[in-house]
Amino acid sequence: MAQQEYWWHPHEFEKKKPCLHKRKQIISAIRRFFDEQGFWEVETPVLQTMPGADVHIHGFQVENGQYLQNSPEFSMKKLLVAGCPKIYQICPVFRKEERSKLHNPEFTMLEWYRAGAGYEDIMDDCEALLSNLDVERFQYQSWECNLQAEWQRLSVAEAFETYAKMPLDQDLQAFKDIAETRGVRVTDN
Repeated sequence: MAQQEYWWHPHEFEKKKPCLHKRKQIISAIRRFFDEQGFWEVETPVLQTMPGADVHIHGFQVENGQYLQNSPEFSMKKLLVAGCPKIYQICPVFRKEERSKLHNPEFTMLEWYRAGAGYEDIMDDCEALLSNLDVERFQYQSWECNLQAEWQRLSVAEAFETYAKMPLDQDLQAFKDIAETRGVRVTDN
């Protein structure tokens, strides 16, 4: 009798189990952080009547003409306008045409909003959140990030100038040309 092929292998799951446990700890810490800051956790619809306003993000259309959400942003901003001042959500999102070794078309997203907050307030949130995850440092390939180190704060323009050596105050075609010479794929949209 031929050996039956199983779609699930317990020994493979055992290798992945520590990551699943760490994910649980991180999500619990995220919820604890936002709850302690007075945010409300919300859950917005996964099915949307339109895929989103970003032309470079493509949504999955389902049979009834609706789309799977590629971001909870629009629904959450409606809640802000309705009077929910501090909200967050941890939810699945779906983005077509973005598959790679590092990106799956379905992934989990954290999104949060504070009415009346500026970008520096959101920077404060990011720093405080990451400092409270019970993770001192993490590593990806040769890159290591120490979450307890002093944080560098840059504007988007400063980050492009410093790390990409690309000033943002030039016309779009010049920006595309520089990107393409550095091996970045540029499309019309």
